[in-house]
Amino acid sequence: DLVELDVREFVRGTFLEEAPIVRTSARSGEGIDELRLAIAEGAATVASESADGPFRLAIDRSFVKAGLGTVVTGTVSSGSLCAGEEIEWLPKGRKVRVRGIQSHGDSPERVTRGSRAAINLADVHHSEVSRGHELASPDLLRASRLLSVELRLLEDSPLGLRHRSRVRLHLGSGEVIAGVRLLEGTRLEAGQTGLAQLVCAEPVAASFGQALVVRAESPMVTLGGGRVLQPVARPIRRRDSERIQWLSKLAHANARDRVAIAHWFQGEKLIGSADIARNAGVLKLEVRDHLEAMLKDGTLTYVGGRALHTDCLSELEDRVTGAMEELHQASETSFVIKESLLHRLSYLDEPVVQGIITRMASDRKLRDEGDRVALASHAPVLSDEDIRLREAIMGCLDRAAFMPPDPEGIAASAGEKPAKIKRVITECVREGLAVHLGGTVFLHEAHYRAMIHKLRDALGDGGELSVSAFREMMETSRKYAVPILEALDKRAITRRKGDVRIAGPKLENEVVA
Repeated sequence: DLVELDVREFVRGTFLEEAPIVRTSARSGEGIDELRLAIAEGAATVASESADGPFRLAIDRSFVKAGLGTVVTGTVSSGSLCAGEEIEWLPKGRKVRVRGIQSHGDSPERVTRGSRAAINLADVHHSEVSRGHELASPDLLRASRLLSVELRLLEDSPLGLRHRSRVRLHLGSGEVIAGVRLLEGTRLEAGQTGLAQLVCAEPVAASFGQALVVRAESPMVTLGGGRVLQPVARPIRRRDSERIQWLSKLAHANARDRVAIAHWFQGEKLIGSADIARNAGVLKLEVRDHLEAMLKDGTLTYVGGRALHTDCLSELEDRVTGAMEELHQASETSFVIKESLLHRLSYLDEPVVQGIITRMASDRKLRDEGDRVALASHAPVLSDEDIRLREAIMGCLDRAAFMPPDPEGIAASAGEKPAKIKRVITECVREGLAVHLGGTVFLHEAHYRAMIHKLRDALGDGGELSVSAFREMMETSRKYAVPILEALDKRAITRRKGDVRIAGPKLENEVVA
């Protein structure tokens, strides 16, 4: 009777609080049948999980068996496995073949979730395998030294948990020392829950929602536990309230919302379905259905060959707008060379920037004219007559290349007044269509870009160019070569050194690519 009271007190407040207690005697056999019946009744109430999912087993032992080689043991936590299959060995990230399987002394064709298994691995030395390593279906897991987690200290935890303290992390069948980076506050007290990142001393393999235990490094007492939120995490700064808020949402989200949040954390980077499944804690087969539903309801948007979270897309549009405003201001032009914008945003994947430009153009936030773009607020409003003149001027400059006529010459060929030509050609310069090199020298911007590229090649690594060499390279005459070079000298793109030109300090920085 006293033992039964002790047991009831010990399990109070747990899932075993109302469980039946069956008095048994191993010596006389009394109560054994009743115990079998109670276990069977309890098992019947447990919801079974399908064994059709991906395979996973945490290794708790490794040894060598004569004639077989390396054998590892563990409990199958999900899926099933047959002899001859190929699985992945974590954290090594190496594919290995299963030679054979044993379970409770038998050699079954397949082991499934809940079974103890001894697995004979081909081409693996037992000394390379450690307790805490995992075997899993290929692409199911990825080893990482950084985990985002939700921690909860025990109500009677003997110690609090400080920011930047070290703990013993128990995950799966392994134990590893980890540094704690609390994301909210500088200390967790007994009974409190908080978000954190664990920096592990060595790579570990985990999955979303996986349970963990933390113990003090010394003395070795249990502090509490928690669950994994991001099995492959990126560092989150403590002052980055936005990312911390999204991590908090992840802790309480359903499967579809977790897929969306995984996309938000991924930003503009391309992400595969295996990564989405891993980060969101869903099956790879379910990812497509979730994506289709969220693309349909607008949570995600397809841009640049990938699905982006709409909040991330808004931020990227702001970056494009900001970069274009800076380029507009720096060049004092109505249009921006698209390649200059791509160069300014080179830290982003080019297909994403191109996709955002197309999207913003369709929303009339900017004008896209092939190799030039302009914010709607900067795009010029020209009359039909001005547009006709602009096309005539640009055609003339394009044909003339490096022997461009002055505005009077263009006016004569176009049959217009020089004053009108000067006004429109000035607008062409503001739009970035033409480059004014001073005086009456105007170049088509495509020819100007080609000239800068040639100068970089010719003057790189201490190269020099005489006027005659420049004239031959640009296929022009001395009449034009001299004023063009003098204009380049003023821009610090070239520098005169005696009778030759060498690279100026701004040659490499001239944005023409």
